Amino acid sequence: GLLLFILSRNLAKHHFEHWITGGWAPTPVAQPNTDDDRNGNVIFLRALEWIIRHELGHLMRKHLDETGLLREDHFRREFEADEAATRWMKGSHAPDPSRSPGAKPSFDELLLENAAVGVFAGVVWISQFECVPHPESHTHPDAASRLMKVLDLLDLREDSGALEIVSYAIKALIDPEGQWPDGAENPTALDAAQDAAIQLSRFIQSNR
Repeated sequence: GLLLFILSRNLAKHHFEHWITGGWAPTPVAQPNTDDDRNGNVIFLRALEWIIRHELGHLMRKHLDETGLLREDHFRREFEADEAATRWMKGSHAPDPSRSPGAKPSFDELLLENAAVGVFAGVVWISQFECVPHPESHTHPDAASRLMKVLDLLDLREDSGALEIVSYAIKALIDPEGQWPDGAENPTALDAAQDAAIQLSRFIQSNR
């Protein structure tokens, strides 16, 4: 509990509002009275859950005790924290490999989809900090690389609703006017999410 308190104080030291334009970050509604408000709160809390689990992953892996300061040391630690957070969110839930594409998922697969929405919302949320002109980070890998790794860890089916949601979230983040780069059409939600990660990577590179 004391370590989490110290961590919370460290997280509160730096404010990044000046990096963001348009208020894209999801915000909770104190007194939700519509389905949109209630659903928005759920997504906000799941995204926050993944981010907090990421920070707890650093503690669990004892990253604070490590002394490596090379770029690859920092990147490895971030990827390890992402993996810990994603595996905790995923738990024992798994997709049904025998389900026909488009068929209704099982209850367990729906729980995995719900967790995946939280993971993806968390990754896209932090992606916005790289969607403005900025130097390349020495301590954090780019958000597109992190997204691709959590895609592999979640191992969702090709028709996953969570995958479709993250593809549209990235579109809204990097091209809010709706003109998706290259006009690409993707046959499955998995293809769309992977293409979105590529477009996000290109967009981030263009801001360096």
